[in-house]
Amino acid sequence: MARKTKEAAQETYQALLDAAENEFSRHGVSATTLNDIAHAAGVTRGALYHYFGDKQALIAALIERCFYPMEQLTLSQCAETSMLKKLHACCLGYLTLIAQDRSAQNVQTITMLKCEMVDVHDTIHEHYRDIRNEIYQEMKQDLEQAISNGDLPDHIDPHQVAVALFSITQGIVYSWLADPNYCDLIRDGMAAIDTYLAGLTRPL
Repeated sequence: MARKTKEAAQETYQALLDAAENEFSRHGVSATTLNDIAHAAGVTRGALYHYFGDKQALIAALIERCFYPMEQLTLSQCAETSMLKKLHACCLGYLTLIAQDRSAQNVQTITMLKCEMVDVHDTIHEHYRDIRNEIYQEMKQDLEQAISNGDLPDHIDPHQVAVALFSITQGIVYSWLADPNYCDLIRDGMAAIDTYLAGLTRPL
C-alpha cells in the first residue's frame, strides 16, 4: 500500500510539472495561474499546493527537471581526448537535446521567451544564472588545464572563450525557438561553433 501511495504521489508530482511546462510554454509565466495548471493536471489547487508552495517553487522544479540532462553534458564526462573535440561534442550534445527533446524545448522557451525580466520572476532568472555560472566555471577551468597541458595555444583567454561559446549556443537557440524557420539548429548552430573553434588555433 505504501509503495502504491508513493507511486501515485510521484505520478501527481510529474503530472503537475508536465501541465506547468505546457501551460507556461503556451501562455507565458505571468498569464498562467496555478488554477490553470491544477486544471490541466486534473487535480485540485489544494493538491498542487501540497507539492509546490507557489508558482516560483513549481517553475524552479520544472527547470531543475529539464536542466539535469543538460548538466550532464560536461567536458569532464566527454570521451573525446582533445579540448577542441570536447567543446565540439558538448555543444553538439546541447543543441541536439534542444532540437529533439520537446520538454527541453519547452523549458528553454519559458526561460528565454515566456518569462519577463521582472522581480516576481527573480527565482527563475537566479536559477538560470546559477546554471550558467556553473557551466562557465567548469569550462574555464578545463580550458586553463588544456592550455597548461599544451593541448591549446597559450594566447587563448579561457574567460573569453567560455563566454563566447555560451553566448553563441544560447544565441542560436534563442533565434531558433523564436522562429524555427530561421535556421537549422544543429547544422547552422554547429557551423557557427566550429568556425569559432577553428579560429582559436589561429591568432590574428
